[in-house]
Amino acid sequence: IGLLHSTYTETEIFRGMDTPYQLFVIKSGKGKQETEVSISVDETVLQSYNTDNGTSIQLLPSDCYTILQPALRLNDSDYRKAFDIKWNADRLSDLLSTGKEYGLPIQMSVVQNFISADDERLKTIIVPTIKEPYLQMDVPGMSPVTDFMPTFGDLNERGLFIKIRTNYSNDEDISFQIEVDPQLVIDYNTAHGTAYKMLPESSFTVDNKGVILTGMKETFIKIKYHKKGLIPEEGTYLFGDYVLPLRITSVSKYGISPDAASKLYTVKFQPDPIDKKGWSVIDFNNCCTQDGGWYLNMGWGVESLIDNNPGTQWLCRWDVKEPLPYYFVFDMGKEYRSFRFGFANPVAPTAHGWAATSKAG
Repeated sequence: IGLLHSTYTETEIFRGMDTPYQLFVIKSGKGKQETEVSISVDETVLQSYNTDNGTSIQLLPSDCYTILQPALRLNDSDYRKAFDIKWNADRLSDLLSTGKEYGLPIQMSVVQNFISADDERLKTIIVPTIKEPYLQMDVPGMSPVTDFMPTFGDLNERGLFIKIRTNYSNDEDISFQIEVDPQLVIDYNTAHGTAYKMLPESSFTVDNKGVILTGMKETFIKIKYHKKGLIPEEGTYLFGDYVLPLRITSVSKYGISPDAASKLYTVKFQPDPIDKKGWSVIDFNNCCTQDGGWYLNMGWGVESLIDNNPGTQWLCRWDVKEPLPYYFVFDMGKEYRSFRFGFANPVAPTAHGWAATSKAG
């Protein structure tokens, strides 16, 4: 028998919540035996821990906590039970505001020794921290990657979801509301020098209410994407880098995180890339293969521009310098509606590293 979390354990105490901390005792091994255990505050446990670990944790004053039951009986069918410790959050908040680390050193004893005690699991230091209970976006602010990339062939409507969560375990239903806040896009563009556009209102519907059920810590808000908002009619495509700015505006209990109350849901609508399979070279005016010799065997011909392989490359004439401009003429094999053309740098290490570096001009 011993403590579930021995030696050192951290616990978060949420301001305004009376949920006691549970220090669990675990009974294991073959057979079923009953036993009784007790706990006490022992400053020597803290002194030994500080000496062994080079720390300077202070003894938590007695007015910061109450041990609700110092003794437990585990029946033969019990495999775990918990000592409940109630915190004085206001007193703790004042104490921890000094920046020092405080701990509650616990020594457990087996009162009825029908079961062997695990001597290495009879002591622990409980180190509390104070937090505010908040509702927040799971991934706040600008996403590190694009959240959604619609395509020409997308469904007319598609359900998208964002996660909203608490930083605590709730003991009742938590209801909340969110709203679309265009000012978030303006503020982000101003701060970062970007040019994101607000996602057109006709392209989305947002469920502006949600509930996190009792005992849960998260839920999902549904965004319904409407294809017609970005493709209003055949042949009209509203390409762009868009943001759907969402903000949590209210919650039924406790508060909203000031640092994670909003999310910039990114939507990137771009033309589908054309597969260049079947394309052919008709004409060009500059390529290293024109110099003959060893260049012919290096795979640096104009066909490398259209082979769908980022590891190959075209190289201009090297021995004979040709003035710009250079041109290439390709047969695409069939008619396409094209919106944008460009070049991509070859990808090292398959391509030569010096050729995979973007250069001025």
